[in-house]
Amino acid sequence: MIAELIKIRNSHRYGFTLLEILISIAILSVILSVIYGTFHSSVRTIRSVQASSDLYRTARLILDKMSEDIRGSYIPSPGNPSETMKFGFIGEDHWDGEYPADTLNFTSTTHRLYESDRPQSIFSEIGYFLEKDEETGLKKLMRRESFVVDQEINAGGAVLEMGLRVQGLDLKYMDAEGSTWDVWDSTDSTAGEHSNSLPRIVEIYLLIAGQDDPPEQPPVEIATKVLLEMAQPRQ
Repeated sequence: MIAELIKIRNSHRYGFTLLEILISIAILSVILSVIYGTFHSSVRTIRSVQASSDLYRTARLILDKMSEDIRGSYIPSPGNPSETMKFGFIGEDHWDGEYPADTLNFTSTTHRLYESDRPQSIFSEIGYFLEKDEETGLKKLMRRESFVVDQEINAGGAVLEMGLRVQGLDLKYMDAEGSTWDVWDSTDSTAGEHSNSLPRIVEIYLLIAGQDDPPEQPPVEIATKVLLEMAQPRQ
């Protein structure tokens, strides 16, 4: 009789055994790990998409500005109208390690300066080149502009930072006949068809590094082509 009462009492007990608790904790840990992994992956994907969007937006702004400047390139015909003002278009081909580091200096009619409601100058010297960023060790794109056109097309004026993490700048020049060149110097009288003339099309290639430090992926190439309306076919 007593044994039967003990059996009935034990059959109606409440609570969990230690083994059941351990199993529940293990299952909960697995579920939380899956949830955290999914959440972490989603956050990384969102950040990656935002970083890529920022990268492309910055690159497009840089290309738009470069295109505007290059489109305004100007060389008078039949040559320099003044002994004190030198007009030209000089594109040089350079490399820094594994990445291109071209430079471009030219005279342009992009901007007009006004002083007392009178135009002070319709010409300027503009230059583009890469410079090392001491903080990141990467390159940055610089823009130089001088509102005084003198005999030094590639010097003078104010230099401003256009964009960080620009690992490479590659420029190509197409003439009126469709031939593509890595260099262009309109000021060189021995340059043949390039002498005192503008390229018909300028191709711009920017190599932009990602936001991770140090960059884990190769730089992204973003390109555009600029048609120079002032370029005239040689007769």
